[in-house]
Amino acid sequence: MANKEKVIPALILCAFISTTAAARQTTFNGSVAIGSDYDSNVFQTDNNRTDEWLNTLETKMALESKGSDNLVSLSYNPTFTYNNRRETTSKRHDLDMKVQRDISERWQMTLDNAYSYRDSPNFESNAALSLARQFQRADDFTQTEVVRLLFPEIVWEPQQLTYVLSDISTRYQQATTQDQNTVRNLLNTNDGQGRQRYFTNDLSLTSIYKFAEDSQLVMGYSLKTLDNRTGIQADKTGHNPTIDLTWRLNKSWLFEGGYNYSYKHFDTTDNSTTNNPHLRASYNFAANNKLTAGFDYEDITYDGNTASSTNQTFSLSWDKGLDRLTTIDSGLDLSYNNRERAGDERELAVSLGITRRIDRGSISVSGDSSWTASNGTGSWNDLRQAWGLTTSANYQFRQDLNSTADISYERRYAWDNQGKTTYNDLKAGAGLSWNFYRWFSLDLNYDYKLLDSDSTYLDDYNEHLITIKLSAANQWQL
Repeated sequence: MANKEKVIPALILCAFISTTAAARQTTFNGSVAIGSDYDSNVFQTDNNRTDEWLNTLETKMALESKGSDNLVSLSYNPTFTYNNRRETTSKRHDLDMKVQRDISERWQMTLDNAYSYRDSPNFESNAALSLARQFQRADDFTQTEVVRLLFPEIVWEPQQLTYVLSDISTRYQQATTQDQNTVRNLLNTNDGQGRQRYFTNDLSLTSIYKFAEDSQLVMGYSLKTLDNRTGIQADKTGHNPTIDLTWRLNKSWLFEGGYNYSYKHFDTTDNSTTNNPHLRASYNFAANNKLTAGFDYEDITYDGNTASSTNQTFSLSWDKGLDRLTTIDSGLDLSYNNRERAGDERELAVSLGITRRIDRGSISVSGDSSWTASNGTGSWNDLRQAWGLTTSANYQFRQDLNSTADISYERRYAWDNQGKTTYNDLKAGAGLSWNFYRWFSLDLNYDYKLLDSDSTYLDDYNEHLITIKLSAANQWQL
C-alpha cells in the first residue's frame, strides 16, 4: 500500500512533465536575511507605553526547473524571530510547490500547493481591559476569528480596526451565548502564557484555455485547511470551485464574468456557504483611456445561528493618460449590505488619484471619501463617514540606491449609541534600499503613526517603527 501511495504522485508529475533533460533549464536561488524591528508603542496606547525589539533571521531556498512546455518549482522559507522584551521566540515555515504544464498551444494546467506552519507565544491579554482594547491587543489570527464570529459580513483587514472597535460591544451583545463565550475565551489567553501553533495548507488546480487575444476561460478548484494545534480557534476546511470567462469583443470592448462558490466547514462553529457571481465590462476610448463598470453579488449563509448577509456592489472606474508621463484614475462604488441582524447598510465611496513619472522615479497623489448609513431602527441614519489624502513617491539616487516616501491623513466619523466619534489618523514613512557587492542589500525603513480621537474606548497614541535588514541573495544555474 505504501508503494502505491508513492507511485500516484509520481504519475501526476509525469503527466505534467514530458520533455527531455537536455531541453530543461534548472536554477537554484538562495537568500538569507537578518534584521531588527523596533516599535515604540507596541500596545498603541498613551497609558503604560511599552516599546519592543524584534530580531529576525529569514532564509529562502528555491529550485526551479523549466522545460519547453512545463515548469516545476519548489521553495522553502523558514523565519525565526526573537522578542527581546518578552524573551520569547516565534517560528514560521513556508513550503510552496508549483507544477505547470502546457497541454496544447492554448491550454495550460497549473497545480499549486502552499503549506505554512506557525509557532508563536500567545498575545498578552488583560481581562481588566474593555472588549475593544482586548481586541486591539490580540494577534491577527485571533482578530480574524473574532471578526468572523461578530462581523460575518466582512473579511478582516487591519485597516478596518476602528470600524470594528466602534461597533464590537454592540455586536457582542447581539451575538448568541455560544459565540459570546467563544469571544471571551479567545480574548483571554492567560496574559500571554502558552503558545499558539497552527498550520495551513492551500491546494489548487487551475485550467486556463485561451481561445482568442485577451480572451480566456479559467476554471479552478482549491482546498484550504487550517489545523489549530492549541487554543480554541476553529479548525477549518474550505472548498472553493471557480469559473471565470474573459472575452474581448473588439479593440474597444472587453467583458468578464465569473462565479465563485465557497463552502467552509468549522469544527466548533456554524459552517458557511458563499455564492459570489460577478460581471465586468471595459471600454477603451484610446490606448490609455479606459472606462470600467462592474457588479458583484455576494451571499453568505450559515447552517446555524450565525447571522447571514448579502452584499451587492456596483463599481465604476476611469483610467486616463493625460500625457506619456501622467495618468489619472478615478472610481465610484455603491454598495448595499443586507444583514440578518444589526441592520442593513448602504455606502457610497469615491476616489481620485494622479501619478506623474519623473526622470528617476514617480510621485502620486490620491484622495478618497466614503459615506455609510445604517437602517437598524427602521430609518436610515449616519453610521460612518471618512475622507483621506495620500502622497507617495519613489526616487533612484543611483543605480544601487533607491528611496521611497509616503504620507497620508484620514479623518473619520462614526456614530453609535454614545453619539458621534471623530478620528484623526496620520501616517508617514520613508525608506532606503542599497544594493552592494552584487549579492548584498541593506534596507532601512521608518514609519510614524498618530491617532487623535475623542473616543472613550480607544486611546490617542503616537508610534514610531524602525526596521533595518541586511540580506544576501544569489542564483546558480544547474
